[in-house]
Amino acid sequence: HEMSSLCSINILDTTDTLADLDPDGTEVLTIGWHSQDDREIKQTYSIFRTETIMDDEKGVGKVYIFHGVSHTHMEQLAMDINRSFKGTMRNNVVSVWNEVKKKTGSRKNLRVHQTTGHATTIVPGMTPFESMEMFERRAYSATYSSSIYKFYESMHGYNFVNLEELVAT
Repeated sequence: HEMSSLCSINILDTTDTLADLDPDGTEVLTIGWHSQDDREIKQTYSIFRTETIMDDEKGVGKVYIFHGVSHTHMEQLAMDINRSFKGTMRNNVVSVWNEVKKKTGSRKNLRVHQTTGHATTIVPGMTPFESMEMFERRAYSATYSSSIYKFYESMHGYNFVNLEELVAT
C-alpha cells in the first residue's frame, strides 16, 4: 500500500554492455509479464537511482541495480495544486486525479470509496499526491467509523479507499 509502486531490478552484466550507461534520471523502464491464459501485467517506472557493484563471487562482471518509481509519480512531482475545493473529499480526490491524468497522460484508473460530509478545503501549493495525503487525513465515513482512508497504487491502478470498508468487502 505505497502511494506509488516501486521497483528494484538487478542486472548482471558480464560483457560490459552497460559500462557506458550514465543515467540522468530520465530513463524509463517498462516491465510486462503474463502467464498462459492470464492478462498481461505491464508497469512503467522512472529510474531515479542506479548502483553498480562488482560481482565478487565469480569476478566476471558488474551488477547494476536500477531503482524506479511509478512513472505517474515522477511526473506529478512537477505539478502544483494551489486552490480551494468545495464538496466531499471524494469529489476533491476525483478532481485532483483528473488533473493528473490530463497533465501526465496516465491511463491508470482510480477507485474511490464514498466519503461523508461537505467541506471547503484549501490546498496551498502541493503536488497532487501531497494533496491526496491531506485528503486522507480529512476524509471520514458515517458508515465505517474508523474513517482511515489510504491513497495507494496497485497493479489495477490508483485507489483512495477506506481501509475498514476494504476489509469488510
